[in-house]
Amino acid sequence: MKFNYFCIKAFQVGVLGCASSVALSFASCQIPAYHAEYVFQGAVTGTIQQNLSPTASGYQFTSFTQAHKYFFSEVLNEQVTGQIVPNNPALLPIRYVNKSNHIQIDFDRKANTITISHNHLKDFSMPLAPYALDTLTMPLQLQSDVMQGPMQKSFPIQVVMLTQKQQAELLPLVFENLGSTPVSTPAGEFASIELQTTYMLNQHQIQTEYWFAPKFEDALVKSATQIDGKPIATASLSDYQASEVCVLK
Repeated sequence: MKFNYFCIKAFQVGVLGCASSVALSFASCQIPAYHAEYVFQGAVTGTIQQNLSPTASGYQFTSFTQAHKYFFSEVLNEQVTGQIVPNNPALLPIRYVNKSNHIQIDFDRKANTITISHNHLKDFSMPLAPYALDTLTMPLQLQSDVMQGPMQKSFPIQVVMLTQKQQAELLPLVFENLGSTPVSTPAGEFASIELQTTYMLNQHQIQTEYWFAPKFEDALVKSATQIDGKPIATASLSDYQASEVCVLK
């Protein structure tokens, strides 16, 4: 079984806990700009550094992963950048760039198309759903949805994923709201809202759980992924620093 970037991204999005910083309170802010550092545990070990910061035309989300996958004895070094535009209540991606795999996804909101560019393949386009997300934007949008609450027991999200042939598909994910549960992380124990989604990708069943903590603006505090019923990895935060800059109100 070989994982591509978009498959392992399911458990890379990790935890937004608060190991060494003070949680901020934003009266009208759903998602602040932030810097976060993550650690993996399980079949994948390593770290992720993420930054969400303002730009002249919107916001940029950068993720740098350094990890080791035991079952393939390979080292993973990937840098991904996403450009997003707040459109309350959604965070609409406009560009996603995986510098390591030389993949670029452009979201044309006027033409309602997604264009995928890859240095080994011919560019191709596909229809764009109004609120389609990429794998970077999805956890931020879930955070916003949790904060707006109360949440439905089940709700859909559409996310652009790559298949094994490096083609793209707009994957409809259905999230189940499992309600309020306590969650334990290296950063501490928190009350949380637990969400779960199960879907098929590259002929494998993937189940991912996310825990969002009200204590930290409903940010993620833990994620865990299983593939074909086997636990693969969990992701949790080692450091989190929020900014006064508000990305989504």
